[in-house]
Amino acid sequence: VIRGEDHISNTPRQIVLMHALGFGKPKFAHLPMILNPDRSKMSKRFADTALRDYIEKGYVKEALLNFIGLLGWHPEGNREIVSVEDLIREFSLEKVQKGGAVFNQEKLDWLNNLYIKQMNNDVFVETARSYIPKDWNLNEPIINSVKERINRFGELKDLVHFYFKLPEYDVGLLSWKGMSGEQVKENLNRAKEIVTDIPEKDFKTDLLERAILEKLSSDNRGEVLWPLRVALSGQKSSPSPFEIMAALGKKESLSRIDGALVK
Repeated sequence: VIRGEDHISNTPRQIVLMHALGFGKPKFAHLPMILNPDRSKMSKRFADTALRDYIEKGYVKEALLNFIGLLGWHPEGNREIVSVEDLIREFSLEKVQKGGAVFNQEKLDWLNNLYIKQMNNDVFVETARSYIPKDWNLNEPIINSVKERINRFGELKDLVHFYFKLPEYDVGLLSWKGMSGEQVKENLNRAKEIVTDIPEKDFKTDLLERAILEKLSSDNRGEVLWPLRVALSGQKSSPSPFEIMAALGKKESLSRIDGALVK
């Protein structure tokens, strides 16, 4: 019988009952409790306590099993990444620690991000279907632009929505370090000229980056790249303009630059 240490106090009574009823006595093992960061017992008042809650938020099942498997137990070599197969093969009660294990949300996010980064793109798309609108098609450049940034699939919709519909944004966001409207316009036109000259077949992140950066001096790259990125994303924070253009394609990229020029 393997259960939480909160049952230790009632174990003697259960053993007495088993003897009285003529049953054989099973072996008991008690595991340390999972604790909140303040070392109080984990409860629904402070955190989600059911696996389904974390799965619904977009945590990868394998990452959850890995994380929970290491709460109160450790494998040889204190490895952080342990597959389900390794957990099954290596687990032993002798290595279960006696003290409570703190549930570290940051570590779970880190571990889940690691599993997502290593995920095959086809598996990524299949997993993502439950978290984004059905008519959103994730192409490879979109996936590659968010894989490094996403901690769980529940964040995905907010991270990629601008690819499918450019959000409304204030014209002031286009300005980098206090540039005037005329400077922004001049730099957007410069960006448009460069992008127009790049063939559609070269709309790949690395080729776009090389083609654009070689046309800009290292002194004023930010003055061109900031308004370009905002024009493409409509956001203060987003992937690089090269990643965004690779995902959008030439026509949509130029259309969004034109929209910013109108603003």
